Amino acid sequence: MRIEQLEQIITINRCASISKAAKEMLISQPALSTSLRQLEEELGTTLFVRDHNGVFPTGDGTCVIDLANQVMELIDDIRYFSCREHDLQGTVRFIRTPAYSVLDYHILSQLRHQYPNLQVEIIEQPIDDVISSIYEGTANIGLITWGISSEQTQSHLAKLDLIHEELGPRKLMAFVDRNNALADQAAVHLDDLQDAQFLSYSSGYWSRISNDLNLNKDAIIVKDKEDLKRGIYKGHAIALLPDIFAEEDIYCEQNLIRCVAVNDEHGSFEGYDCVLYPRKRNLTLAEKYLLRVIRHLLVRDQEAD
Repeated sequence: MRIEQLEQIITINRCASISKAAKEMLISQPALSTSLRQLEEELGTTLFVRDHNGVFPTGDGTCVIDLANQVMELIDDIRYFSCREHDLQGTVRFIRTPAYSVLDYHILSQLRHQYPNLQVEIIEQPIDDVISSIYEGTANIGLITWGISSEQTQSHLAKLDLIHEELGPRKLMAFVDRNNALADQAAVHLDDLQDAQFLSYSSGYWSRISNDLNLNKDAIIVKDKEDLKRGIYKGHAIALLPDIFAEEDIYCEQNLIRCVAVNDEHGSFEGYDCVLYPRKRNLTLAEKYLLRVIRHLLVRDQEAD
């Protein structure tokens, strides 16, 4: 068993395709298939199965991939150990949507404690700008909520030649003031939102969400997150946002703003935390460390729920 074989099965699992994984790892598809077969023979089990949608891990495969991820993190620990004397240095540009501002303090405090000479520049932009920044190379790591809108597909990101990791589930919530008639409900049906006034931080985001929900209404576009929350709190409008928007938020903690799940006849609208980074080059050690911190923070958030 070789370290690169562990990296290979992790990549195959993320890409859900041996050919795409081979392209990403800059090796031929036959070579990757042979390496996978050798690993399966060594372990005495089948790691992946194929269907018309792609390649997916078996039960044993899922367990082995989880262990492989743990091993690769330990290998990174060894690499980070070599940096203790001279520290990771430079600047990493992290771009995210406004919903993930709750992570900023935790990211900066952890990095400054571990590697004080490593600078992280945090940029806040709407989803489309986050994607284009990673694609164009003006930012290194991106974080968005993806999959809530029907247009937000994995194939859309794959066409841009971006690596995207699905880290955890996210639900679409209606954020309303505490005096709103919907505030005490566990969930709200789309029919109850047809006459509402809405706020959004991005015209592109609102266009996709309103189209998917068949709301056919314009929203007041507010660029600043604090202005958005004040508009909700004062009862001016409702916002439809991922549930992480409520994390560690003073308005939500004091019940000045309530968040209510949005449902239709098929259930809730769900997406996931999606980390983006370029496929065309290897990540630097500093970028890998930032990515690791983001993963751990989001997993911790899901476990707390």
